[in-house]
Amino acid sequence: MNIVYEKNIVFEYNCDRMNELTFKKVAAGLAKKGLFLVSSSGVVDTTKYGYINIESTKSTYNLMIPSLSAKPIIEWGYRDDARISVDGFSKFYNDVSFEEVKEVTTKKEWAEVLGSTITMFDDNQLFNTPNIDQKYCNNEFVYGIYGITGDLTMEVRLVQTWQAGLELRFEIEWSVDDKQTPFMIAKVLDDLLLDDINMIKKAVDSVLKSKKFEVDVGLAPIGPVDMVCWSNTKIDVKQECSLESRQKLGGSL
Repeated sequence: MNIVYEKNIVFEYNCDRMNELTFKKVAAGLAKKGLFLVSSSGVVDTTKYGYINIESTKSTYNLMIPSLSAKPIIEWGYRDDARISVDGFSKFYNDVSFEEVKEVTTKKEWAEVLGSTITMFDDNQLFNTPNIDQKYCNNEFVYGIYGITGDLTMEVRLVQTWQAGLELRFEIEWSVDDKQTPFMIAKVLDDLLLDDINMIKKAVDSVLKSKKFEVDVGLAPIGPVDMVCWSNTKIDVKQECSLESRQKLGGSL
């Protein structure tokens, strides 16, 4: 039997929904504090945050017939058009081909937001982010705490919503083999991770307070930030099919 104790904490900032550029700047501000918005899985590339050099490549496809001219005969914007052109001219010329010409440009832009999951690199906290040395991983905080059995993880997300504008979500899961006492459940779900939750919340709040992001969230103690919190328990019991059901289904005994 596997039992999963869940706890969800959601901070609702009750602000206007940010435009794309503003949210990019918020993600950059979080990265400066060591909190990286990323997809739920994959490796974090810390160079893809902030006001960075963005390289773009544009390809054109030149139809070449050297027997007619050393210069391109036709310039196409799509490879398929160039191939069709080669097929058409090859009926009349033996030296028809096309060549791809790449034009690379670089300009400064705010980096795209890569996802809504928050991860970090910090060896001095309880956090253990496995993406430091793994090629593919889940970007969640994995806890190994002495005296606590089972698997304890916390996923943190910063998401934009139409209702609250912005939400900071903490989703805690504690998976164990045996039923736990109310005291131990409260200790693990309510007490052990409080410092980490508060640390992340304060870091997010400090970024949102910055006037350069133009985000009016009206933070505590006078602001309208709401906290929604609930818990849940899931029990996964594996039970073999009965002899009667096997017979009805025609399966082997």
